[in-house]
Amino acid sequence: MRIKLGEEEQSFEYGATVQDILKGFSNEHTKGAVCCKINNKLIDLKKSIKRSCTIEIITKKSPEYIDILKHSASHILEQAVKTVFPTVKCWRASANKIGFYCDFDFKSPITFEDLSVIEDEMDKIIKAHFEITRKEMHRDEAIEIMKEANEPFKIELIESFSDKKKIILYSQGDFVEICSGPHIKSTDQIKHFKLTRFTGSYLKDNKFGIDKKLLTRIYGVVFEKKSELDDFMKVYLEKKKRFRKNFIK
Repeated sequence: MRIKLGEEEQSFEYGATVQDILKGFSNEHTKGAVCCKINNKLIDLKKSIKRSCTIEIITKKSPEYIDILKHSASHILEQAVKTVFPTVKCWRASANKIGFYCDFDFKSPITFEDLSVIEDEMDKIIKAHFEITRKEMHRDEAIEIMKEANEPFKIELIESFSDKKKIILYSQGDFVEICSGPHIKSTDQIKHFKLTRFTGSYLKDNKFGIDKKLLTRIYGVVFEKKSELDDFMKVYLEKKKRFRKNFIK
């Protein structure tokens, strides 16, 4: 198959990973690659390529990088909550325009003070420098892994997929999550984050699309620079303060 990157074009074996493909191009095109984009879709460096295409490199300077950071931060949040609250069941870990979030089914309601405990655990995960790995597998294998992780919501999700669909799982340390990616290379690439709030969020029935169960959604923000986090929190706390004053009135 033929792969084009910038002005260069090379031949590679069918099924080569993006990571291996980049080694065949000059350093000026591949330096600092976090992931790549193919047909306007973000692709993990560990993904196998099975057709000729044009690759665009995504680096820390690319506008898409912050979305990758948010998504990876949501996994660190989920891992931290599972460590602090071993009986919790997790649903969706994802990102939005502002930051990241994850939905949980706690046995008992959490408090705002719990967010600080979760943040401390997230710091430990970040400092552990866990490599983030990607693996494709058959649906039945993924179900067995989620059974071991005691994640019934994710088992239900995987069972809703076609038997022929390859399931992608991402791992960091002893944590594993179903996800299409892409992600950063290791947890220590998350530098500046803050958990901001939590609200209620309904789990939808996969078949009928109706509200099935009330979960707790924890929100957070992550930035590449500390100054960006500080600026965001200054505005966020000021808005929160004004909202409380207006609510009391």
